[in-house]
Amino acid sequence: TEGSRIWLEFDGVYRMSRYWLNGKQIAEHPSGTTMLRLDITEHLKSGSNMLVVSVDPRLQEGWWYDGGGINRHVRMVVVPEIHVTPDGVFVRSTIPDPKDGITAPATIHVDTTVANTTKKAAKLEVRHAIVAADGSIAQTSHKTMKLAPGEDYVKQTFKLPDARLWSCERPELYTLRTTIALNGKPVDEVENT
Repeated sequence: TEGSRIWLEFDGVYRMSRYWLNGKQIAEHPSGTTMLRLDITEHLKSGSNMLVVSVDPRLQEGWWYDGGGINRHVRMVVVPEIHVTPDGVFVRSTIPDPKDGITAPATIHVDTTVANTTKKAAKLEVRHAIVAADGSIAQTSHKTMKLAPGEDYVKQTFKLPDARLWSCERPELYTLRTTIALNGKPVDEVENT
């Protein structure tokens, strides 16, 4: 897709895997239990493409697994050229005093990494919304910025004066929705529970 980045994500390929796209080796990954993400955008050609994956499970074999091959999920991910990087949202909360253990004031800290894979700077807006378990918006924030080609961090902080705290008796979770907008139009969105 024109104007997009395309990744392949392999959750597990056992072991010593090598990857060829259209006859050219593009990667190798010695581990059999860790995820591999390949940005294949620059290696694709118009029309049909052929991916070949080879494995050699004999190397550094452990007693715990005798097989070999693609043994976990594989995904093709298509994102716009300006997007939240993979695993690019880190969210943490601080609750100085949990009070009654049901509701308490909380501060939510969000670090977002945004990638601009174009060749020019772009003016964009990073929007965050904290969504409560019932679907209502508990808090929002946005930051407008100019992003040069490459990556940049966006740090934002939210106050939730009456955050509903998670417990075994009340297992309510919030969701953080991160949206990247260009010229007011959303181009990428990521959710973190």
